Amino acid sequence: MYEHIGGPKGLAAARKEPARRGIRLILDFVSNHTAQDHPWISDHPEYYIQGGVNDLANAPAAFFKADGKVIACGLCAWSEAFPRRPDREPENTCPCFSWAPSAGGAANTPSGLL
Repeated sequence: MYEHIGGPKGLAAARKEPARRGIRLILDFVSNHTAQDHPWISDHPEYYIQGGVNDLANAPAAFFKADGKVIACGLCAWSEAFPRRPDREPENTCPCFSWAPSAGGAANTPSGLL
């Protein structure tokens, strides 16, 4: 857990009130996409599914261009309120996900629930 969002202590504090009321907290972690203006788009384009100029020309709703790279983006089929989101490359091992279940992260808490 990142310290700038409270780290493990912040998460523990956020769990206290729901726990007091008999409610368990579910942590929703979305690792397959980010915002189009996320710093990784420029700093680490390898974290994303790459396309080419032909992909952009043939499917402009499914790709966008940033810093000379063509990046695939997810589309929300059920709502136009959500913008396109750059899709992460599933084979890329970004260090930011080192806390994931195999490293003893949140999914290893009792029942996977917080």
